[in-house]
Amino acid sequence: MTTCQQCGGQGKITCEKCGGTGKVQITEVETVSDVSHTSNTITCPKCDGERWQLCHRCYGSGDVHDNETSDVFDPEGRDT
Repeated sequence: MTTCQQCGGQGKITCEKCGGTGKVQITEVETVSDVSHTSNTITCPKCDGERWQLCHRCYGSGDVHDNETSDVFDPEGRDT
């Protein structure tokens, strides 16, 4: 086993959607008479406000098998 290079052995990575803030801003557009924009900050739906996600490469273990040590990581699960 080797330390996962994607997460540095922590087993988790910063949430891609909120950038580690735990919040995202959404903009709603109403088209009643004039177009108006309303912005709201909500809890990030991808990480549920935790600011991190389990590493997609090691699935939270922090380690990968020796044959999976490629430096190039694809979040779709295809090491290149």
